[in-house]
Amino acid sequence: MTSLLPASSDRKMSEKYYSILAEKIKRKRVKRAWRIIPATIIISITFLVVFHVNYVINVAYPYNKKIGAYLANAYDASTLELMKENYIRAKQGMIDEGLTPDLYGKWFDWEKTADWHMNYTYQYIDGLIARCDYYINQTKQANISPFTDIYNQMIQNLRDESQRNGPVDWAAWPAWEIKYAPLYYLAGMAVWTFTLAACLVIILIAVAYALESEYDIETELKEKSGQKNED
Repeated sequence: MTSLLPASSDRKMSEKYYSILAEKIKRKRVKRAWRIIPATIIISITFLVVFHVNYVINVAYPYNKKIGAYLANAYDASTLELMKENYIRAKQGMIDEGLTPDLYGKWFDWEKTADWHMNYTYQYIDGLIARCDYYINQTKQANISPFTDIYNQMIQNLRDESQRNGPVDWAAWPAWEIKYAPLYYLAGMAVWTFTLAACLVIILIAVAYALESEYDIETELKEKSGQKNED
């Protein structure tokens, strides 16, 4: 069988030329690899933008429209009556969205504890509404004006209670995500980490491709040498 490389006595390719050709092949592969990196970054950024825009339009907005905005309004309310009204609307929104008392704000069974139970969330909101009623009755009985420090302190007490251990919808929001947008619940902010990790892996693959073993380069050199020898 005829060797792909010419015999040593009549070799047309010198060792110097062999080395130069190997270096050219390496550089060509490095250039190819570096083309992958910006493409990867662009694709990743595009994915993140689309992912986030979809989250804003199809996840955050529907939830806030039915539930979240009313809780925000309740916190910012300037009167006890307005605060109570928004808590009632938020609770009704949870009911209308199918957040039944048996649901949890956690995905895995070992995370489903009583503090993440929707039943407790409803009980807590009922407690806030009852506090509003109590203060409303107090203001009526004592004829307390909304423009007094006592009235303002009542509202502040309710605000402090509603944020004591986090937002009022600490379980309702993730429970809603699990029901209507499980992908976003599972991903959450971790999507950034996963995307960056994917970028890193692709970049490493590109670098590995650029720095391929000498064996692959030698194979390509033999093919080029064989073609040159045939010429």
